[in-house]
Amino acid sequence: MDVFHYLAPGNYEMEEWSRPDEMALFGAFWERAQAELDTIAEAEIADLCCGTGMSLLGVISHPNIKTVTGVDIDARNIAFARQRFGIFENATFQVADVTDFLKAGKEYDLLLLSSAYHHIEHSLQPAFARQLFGALKPGGRAVFAENIVPYFDAPLTEPYNTAVVQFYAAARDDTRQRRPNISDRIIRLIEENVSLAIRGEVEFKVCRQHFLSQLQQAGFEMIYEARAWPAGEPLPDNSGNHVFVFRKPDAA
Repeated sequence: MDVFHYLAPGNYEMEEWSRPDEMALFGAFWERAQAELDTIAEAEIADLCCGTGMSLLGVISHPNIKTVTGVDIDARNIAFARQRFGIFENATFQVADVTDFLKAGKEYDLLLLSSAYHHIEHSLQPAFARQLFGALKPGGRAVFAENIVPYFDAPLTEPYNTAVVQFYAAARDDTRQRRPNISDRIIRLIEENVSLAIRGEVEFKVCRQHFLSQLQQAGFEMIYEARAWPAGEPLPDNSGNHVFVFRKPDAA
């Protein structure tokens, strides 16, 4: 499957809503984002790599939101999100590379990054973490939903490939077990993630150690972590689908 068709909004939505692991992650992400918003009045938010807007579905109606800006590089996703959230006057969406968007220098109370970090090329992730830090007001927070794969030393190596395969095999097998009538098309979409990650295209997976190190070196402090999936025995190295909250110190 070519990347353009794989990334089509319909394919993305179909895969996400069909996968128990992703639904668990969205649920945990929405719950945590709402909890953060409970503590912020008149919150200005940016949803980075927002895709079709699924990341906002459990958040957008929170009364403490003053404005929310969704940003994605794919114009098809932005068109979908604009239609989905057209009734919300405080929500805007724009087509942009998030790294360019953040160069504008605006500071936010809350950043939402649902499966966003792993769409930044590995070599650019440390600089992206620093951009995120700079895009928050002092005391501001960033809420992440991330697919955390088992530990690997370096990206695009055999250990990295093995970690990616292990993660998606677990996601695929869990989907098949819990959704016995799942279509072959959905299984192919799940498996396409592996091909993309191994080719170093679109998917740039992270392990917990590298992810935490990059954000902490950027100046963040982690204030929350929870594994949303798998519910039982964790994958190696506490991998799986995680929600994190990182805070920019008040004095930064």
